[in-house]
Amino acid sequence: MAPDPDDDAPRRLRRAEAVLARRLDSLAVVVEDLHDAHNIDAVVRTSEALGIQRVYRIESDPGEVVHPKVTQGAHRWLTLTRYHDPEACLAQVRADGYQVWAADVAPGARPLQQMELPDKLAVCVGSELEGLTPALREAADARFYLPMVGFTGSLNVSVTAAIVLWELTRRLRERLGAAGDLSEEHKAALRDDWYRRLARTRAQQVSFPAFVDDPPEPLFDDEPPPERRSLEASRGKA
Repeated sequence: MAPDPDDDAPRRLRRAEAVLARRLDSLAVVVEDLHDAHNIDAVVRTSEALGIQRVYRIESDPGEVVHPKVTQGAHRWLTLTRYHDPEACLAQVRADGYQVWAADVAPGARPLQQMELPDKLAVCVGSELEGLTPALREAADARFYLPMVGFTGSLNVSVTAAIVLWELTRRLRERLGAAGDLSEEHKAALRDDWYRRLARTRAQQVSFPAFVDDPPEPLFDDEPPPERRSLEASRGKA
């Protein structure tokens, strides 16, 4: 018999339910062969923080690895798939139902704010040095850019991605009238994985999976995490 999902449920499971409730499947991210692998991981971390579930990584170097110090573990909670072939990646993105937008500053690209959102959107960002490869740029359904109004003509790719994704998640949630759009089936699959990952002790490895079929109520706590509150408190005493 599953545990009663009340306030006595483990706090981490209730927080996981809050994350699930605010996860987006209608927006995905494609990161192609960034010159600095740490920038890929920064985009991964931003995607997770903003509630984007799917990230596709295209890497010409099969030896590339995730850098946990940069992602801060964000990759563990994502549906993260890796490809060495842009065409194979795009085929999967389209099979998953996404329209493809490419970040690009070449003629023909439109300002982001003028773009009308499709039902499902995959945003592609590319190398800091050369941008997206021609194959991906030409295959995109649309191309966009972030207008600059200062002397500086460009931003670091991870900064660009953060601004673009923040704006798109805001617009998508406004259109949805809800914080997230995962199907119940998708939530159930993620819940099964996440609950097991959240178990830190042997006892939790036994007890946490018991909540999967009868999950606790979400705990929506938007306060800064305890470690951040402690940091701010220590600064205030300085």
